[in-house]
Amino acid sequence: MASTGTQPAVAVAPHDSVSEEATRRRRRTDLLLVLLVGFAPIVLSALYQLFVPIPGSAPAINSRFSSGLLQEFAALTLFLTLLRRQGRSLKDIGLVPRWLDLPKAVGLFVLSYVAMILVSVTIQHVHLFWTGEHLHARNAQDIFAGASTILLVAYITAAPIFEETLVRGYLMTELIGLSWPAWLAAGASVALQTSYHLYYGLEGALSLGAGFVVSAVYFARSRRLMPVILSHLLWDLTATYFSWHR
Repeated sequence: MASTGTQPAVAVAPHDSVSEEATRRRRRTDLLLVLLVGFAPIVLSALYQLFVPIPGSAPAINSRFSSGLLQEFAALTLFLTLLRRQGRSLKDIGLVPRWLDLPKAVGLFVLSYVAMILVSVTIQHVHLFWTGEHLHARNAQDIFAGASTILLVAYITAAPIFEETLVRGYLMTELIGLSWPAWLAAGASVALQTSYHLYYGLEGALSLGAGFVVSAVYFARSRRLMPVILSHLLWDLTATYFSWHR
């Protein structure tokens, strides 16, 4: 009924505004669910191992690899299901392969390695200056001692896909889509990725974090995910080779 002179008209929110807010709310909920399933357990585990280092043993590390692969598969399956429910595809998070992805990945790998070395050396010098002692980083060979070759190869192959798809492509895309500045979305991505590498010790995790910054900045500027995944894979393969062939 039309408004009278004494009855003000009731403003009704446009349908498009209501629909957009519902979409944003769903995206926030889906993102939190994926983060909870995919990363809460490994962040808590890494924090525990930062303060209580767990000696490597064949049964323990192989169990960790097996459960880790299962968790990564579950988190990726959940992510793909929710993304499809939203009517979106992997293209929406920058996963569109192109022939220049490999040379770009090599460039990212080199820049990440240089950034890691610079931060690692800086931390070592600061620690030596303040304590008079050298800082002893945790050795990957000790952490992963006794690992099954098959499980190790499967893990270092799956980890770049899992991490970069969810922590870099999905998390950053959603945060930027939810009106976060690109630099803050990149910072959140790097902080999360660094947090679940704390089992390397604080110095090791911060050094790796410097490499993550390179990938986060590249993705924020290009919104291209495949070079980041390939760069991470090159990093893992190189680190594994040098750790086991000293």
